[in-house]
Amino acid sequence: MPEAKQTIPDECPDLGLLVTKAVVTDTLDPYGRPITSDNEFSVSGRAIYLVFSLSDDMCCRTLNVRWFSEGKPDPIQIDDNIHSQFPVTLSLKANGNGYVPGVYTVKIYIDFWEKISIPFSVHI
Repeated sequence: MPEAKQTIPDECPDLGLLVTKAVVTDTLDPYGRPITSDNEFSVSGRAIYLVFSLSDDMCCRTLNVRWFSEGKPDPIQIDDNIHSQFPVTLSLKANGNGYVPGVYTVKIYIDFWEKISIPFSVHI
């Protein structure tokens, strides 16, 4: 009987990787899970978190998050090459005076492809 030849696939198994859950919140439980999900936050808030999960583990893709303000083309904060257990929890850092009021968007990218975009606002 001929010996079976073992081959290594040329394709990355992450091709179908999806963002399955993603929420923006300002309250987390002690385990880092979102207590509430909202799209409006106060300028005096202590933190704004993005919590998300993927459909599978990653092995050969790059996961990046970009935070944008008022539709400006350049991110106000970048979280690059995220390698972590899922779900992932990231936070938007406020300046010393708190958050600037306005409309924000957080986008999750796998490699160079935008997988999800979540708008939210900060108000007085």
